[in-house]
Amino acid sequence: MAGLQASVWLTAEALRARRRAFLINKYSELCELCASVVNILLK
Repeated sequence: MAGLQASVWLTAEALRARRRAFLINKYSELCELCASVVNILLK
């Protein structure tokens, strides 16, 4: 049973890490988009 609990914990940690990486990536894309809009408006 302890092995199963460890496995579930690792899976939850892996999901959390993947979600964090996904959100960081999306935030980065959003920053790039905002920068593009600002550049277009300033031209």
